[in-house]
Amino acid sequence: MRATFSGTFWDADLHGFGVRLNCNGTRSDLVQHRLGGRGAATRRLVIGRHGSPWTTAEARAEARRLLARAAMGEDPAAERRAARLPPPEPLTFDRAADLFVELCLKPEWPRTWREAERLLAQVFRPALGPMPIAELGRRIR
Repeated sequence: MRATFSGTFWDADLHGFGVRLNCNGTRSDLVQHRLGGRGAATRRLVIGRHGSPWTTAEARAEARRLLARAAMGEDPAAERRAARLPPPEPLTFDRAADLFVELCLKPEWPRTWREAERLLAQVFRPALGPMPIAELGRRIR
C-alpha cells in the first residue's frame, strides 16, 4: 500500500509558483498572485497538469510570464475566461422591446400594456427592429 500525501508545495526560487499534489498522486502546476497590492485577495491559477505537455521548466517559465502580467496590473486569467465565454451578442431593438414589455409594461400597466405593445409592433419595430441599441441615436436615418 502506497502512502498518499496531499498539499501545495511552493518553489523556493520563484515566489508564487507551486505544485499541488492530490491524494491520488496527480500533480498540478499553479501560480498564486494578487491584483491590487497587499490588500487584495490572492488568486490561484492552475497552469496545467504536471507531465505532458508541462515539464517543470516550462511551467516555471509560464509562471514567470503570468506573474509579470499580474505585476503590470493585468489579470492573467482573463485570457482563459475570454476564450471560454462566447462574445456577447449586441442588444437589438426587438430584444429590448420584448424585455421592456415583460419587465415594465405588464407589471406597471396591467390594463393597457397590450395597446402599448401594439404600438411598438406597428410603428417602431418595422423601422428599428434588427438595429443594435448602441447604434440608435436621436435621429433615425
